[in-house]
Amino acid sequence: MAEEFYNTFYNTSTSEWSETSIVTPKTITKAINENIKHDYFDGTHSKPPTPESIEDYTWWKERFINWAKAYAHES
Repeated sequence: MAEEFYNTFYNTSTSEWSETSIVTPKTITKAINENIKHDYFDGTHSKPPTPESIEDYTWWKERFINWAKAYAHES
């Protein structure tokens, strides 16, 4: 009984592969929006988390305090 061989690179040069991996402006915009939302919610190394509305102040206050403690510069 012969072993079956599966070529993992079979579709790399065919049109089938390129059709499934088309990058459109819509997919790029979605990824960018998700990253921006994540940065606003969790903050980055140089920017604190940002509340989206005044109703978010209660959870934002705790996140901001934690962010300030995590990224505080030692003096």
